[in-house]
Amino acid sequence: MCCRVFATALCFVSVLSALLAACKDIPNPFATKSSAVAALQFQYSIHFVASGVLAKKQNLQSGAVGHVRLQAIPVEDVINVRGVVSTDVHIGVRDSVQKLSHDYTSRQNPPVYDMLTLPLRLRHLAVVRRKTIAAANTLVKEIAQLERQVLTAGKAAYPAFAKLNVVNSGDYSFEGLSKQREVAFAGKRFTTAIAAVRKEIDARAAALKQSVTYQQNSLRAAAQQDFDAHTVYSQAVAIYRAVHPNIKRDPQPLVPSFRAKGTGTSSAADVLKSAVTDIATLKQARLLLARALLRLYEPHYVSYEFDLLGHNETLSVSVTAIDKPTSAGQRQAVFSYRLSASSPKQGNFTLGQYDFDHLNRPLRLRTNLKPVGRGRIDFVLKK
Repeated sequence: MCCRVFATALCFVSVLSALLAACKDIPNPFATKSSAVAALQFQYSIHFVASGVLAKKQNLQSGAVGHVRLQAIPVEDVINVRGVVSTDVHIGVRDSVQKLSHDYTSRQNPPVYDMLTLPLRLRHLAVVRRKTIAAANTLVKEIAQLERQVLTAGKAAYPAFAKLNVVNSGDYSFEGLSKQREVAFAGKRFTTAIAAVRKEIDARAAALKQSVTYQQNSLRAAAQQDFDAHTVYSQAVAIYRAVHPNIKRDPQPLVPSFRAKGTGTSSAADVLKSAVTDIATLKQARLLLARALLRLYEPHYVSYEFDLLGHNETLSVSVTAIDKPTSAGQRQAVFSYRLSASSPKQGNFTLGQYDFDHLNRPLRLRTNLKPVGRGRIDFVLKK
């Protein structure tokens, strides 16, 4: 399963860049120059906290115990990662240079991360997340504006347009996109209710499959208008496909079915059907964006080499996004990844949490010391 998740992540940025570039109506947030992969360097203080047997065994006081300089230098088709450490605490940082791909993916087979490489990989995913949500936010605004125009045109042809099935099919609204905090769909937050979000998406999709029944004698003469909802839909497909690069063909919008009641005929029936179809297409574009965002909040699975205080063990780790601001020491983190681990020796436990600021800098890298006892090690970014 880990390999499959990593294969998806590896394709993410390149596919999204190519597809969004084809959509002229939205600026491509992933458009970068060939030399865009920049060198990174972070200076951290190392803070050690232990209690019980672990504290006695290590004979260390809680507090600052050293510092580390984390470097990531792009060289040709790889990124060289190195940590320069000054501490008496054995934290298992390798002396040799580690090599990552340009999307900060481990080049080991299968991929394995550690205290230096996993923060860089997750920082990259945080950058991708920020740009993806920004692109979705731009498109949602365009969808909302177009929906208002279609609704006005539909009411001109059919006064009860807003009450028709499909047109009145539930809540498709997003929250938190502009601030990228506590993002929600249909009133359900992705971080705290991801299963409920998925349920709402499925319910909204089912609602769009209902037949639209209208009264022929209620039709009014109205001009036919072309709102080109399919162009907007194709832009949503680009974002969706980037998150799901393995789909064989692009999703196509479902065209509503219609049932006419009453007597009389009118050319306004075509205007009505066109407006309903446009509304349905725009709502399906919203659903594609919701499904794309859902992927950003679903857990990522990685293998992690725990090498601390003389204990070495490879853990299976799930990484979950948290988009609620939190305090990271004396600074404010706007986004975090929570790490949960499992192993035959330790069972399930919280491995730690990585907190990021609005510049996508890893502010604090917290690692639980449960495999060796009660305590933690924090890398705290220096100002």
